[in-house]
Amino acid sequence: MNIIEKMKKEVRMIFAIVNFISFFLPWVAVSATSSTSFLGEVFSGTNTASITGFGLMEYSMIGVLLYIIPIVLFAIPLVKSTREISKYLYLILPIAAIILMFLVSVLAASGGGNYSSDVVNIQLSVRRLIGFWIAGLCNLGVIVLTAIRDFHIKSKDDLKRSMRNVEREIKKKKK
Repeated sequence: MNIIEKMKKEVRMIFAIVNFISFFLPWVAVSATSSTSFLGEVFSGTNTASITGFGLMEYSMIGVLLYIIPIVLFAIPLVKSTREISKYLYLILPIAAIILMFLVSVLAASGGGNYSSDVVNIQLSVRRLIGFWIAGLCNLGVIVLTAIRDFHIKSKDDLKRSMRNVEREIKKKKK
């Protein structure tokens, strides 16, 4: 029950769980279109394969790091020794995850591009799918919540009120 109570207080844990679940969804679709001509006839075809978040781990160590980040984000409130640095971890890890997401999706199609010869023409394209965007939104949500909660990003009205309070304190000290 303790973990559930912490999850109620810490919404970023829920974002980490949803981010982890997104690894089961398709992240990237790789399409290869090929055409060839033989004896004046043109033959063409398209093959598409989708790769899940777990499948991206096969391409590089970056995929494994990307998989570990939501686990660490979930564990931060559970580990007492991370309390002092938690706001920095909640900011740095999702930013790193977003960068790694784009990097690993590009690596998945790194063998791609266009290939042409006299016999065959192959064109490779990559699309980012639902799992990729869910993970990106979860990481962005963690960044926004951290900016609001831990770094106290305020509205202009809040800043004006706090400046007035500072001015009053200064006037009191001068008297």
